[in-house]
Amino acid sequence: MKIKGLFLKNWYTLNKNIKITAVIFFIIWIGGIFVDIIAPMFFYPCILGCAVAFSLWHIEEAGWGKYAFSLPCSEKEIVLSKYILDVGIKVGLLLMFLLSMGIRSIIFDVPFFTSVSVFATVVILALYIISFLLLPLYFKLRGKIVGIMYFLIGVFSGGLGIMFMENKEVLSYDGLAPFMTVLFCIFVLSAFLSYHLSLRQYKKSDF
Repeated sequence: MKIKGLFLKNWYTLNKNIKITAVIFFIIWIGGIFVDIIAPMFFYPCILGCAVAFSLWHIEEAGWGKYAFSLPCSEKEIVLSKYILDVGIKVGLLLMFLLSMGIRSIIFDVPFFTSVSVFATVVILALYIISFLLLPLYFKLRGKIVGIMYFLIGVFSGGLGIMFMENKEVLSYDGLAPFMTVLFCIFVLSAFLSYHLSLRQYKKSDF
């Protein structure tokens, strides 16, 4: 029950902080499906998925942590509740991207998975892993880490995009598909590692 209460508190906080951004990106995502442009379908899970974790910790800077310790919940439960929601939303957004690929394939009669869509899935997973690895730094850098995160997203996505455009024949569907399984395993491991590092930093923090 304590985890459920913390989960709901985190959900309400997230809903307040990024609701407008989520709605705007959702409209762009829908538009991308019906005009057959993969970029909007790709950036929706990328940007929103990476922003979720840092939005969940924003309330701590407002001083909520000072009152959290008076509640019947441990530091472990506080951090775990955030990670449960973060991982759930990231997986949900990734499934939304795959759903958009399915709708696109039906509407425009194209293959469900092409080298472009598989490459996009690989990039999304890679960016989620980066966001997990950056999250423990939030406790030292606070708001600055958000700017660093978006900078890395831009550099990483742009660099991989250029690499893909110049090596389309090498980065084929058959060559990229195995990376999805590997990256998903790394995604799970990075979430686990990030949780433990964040828990350690949270115990030392002055929230």
